[in-house]
Amino acid sequence: MAGLNLIPNPLVLLVQSGIFVTTLYCIKKLLVTPYLSVREKRQSVTVGAHHGAEKLHEEARSLKVHIDDKMAGAVEKSRKHLAVSKEEGNGEKNKLIAEARSESAEVINQMRQQLASELADERAKIPAVVKQLTEAVFNKAMQ
Repeated sequence: MAGLNLIPNPLVLLVQSGIFVTTLYCIKKLLVTPYLSVREKRQSVTVGAHHGAEKLHEEARSLKVHIDDKMAGAVEKSRKHLAVSKEEGNGEKNKLIAEARSESAEVINQMRQQLASELADERAKIPAVVKQLTEAVFNKAMQ
C-alpha cells in the first residue's frame, strides 16, 4: 500500500469545488428560484381565492339572515293586515246581518198585522155567511 497516495491534490479539490459552486449557483438561478416564485404565486392565488370564497360565504350568510329577518317581518305584517281585514269583514258581516234581521222582523210584523186584519175581516164575515147558508139549507129543506 505504499503506492497509494491518500493526500488530496489541492488543485483538483479547488477545481471540483469551483465546478460544484458554479453548478449550485446555476441550478439555484435556473431551477429553484423560478420554482419557488411560481409556487409562491400559486399558493397566494389559491389562499387568496380561498379567503375570497370564505368572505363571500360569510357575506352570503349575513345576507341570508337579513333576508330571513325581512321575510319574517313581512309575514308578521301580512298576518296583522289579515287580522285587521278579518275584523273589518266580520264587522261588516255583523252589520249586514243585523240590518237583514231588523228588516225581516219588520216585514214579518207587517205580514202578521196584515194577516190579523184579514183574519178579523173574514171572521166578521162569518155570521153573514152562516146566516146565508142557514137560509139556503132551510129553504131547501122546505121545498
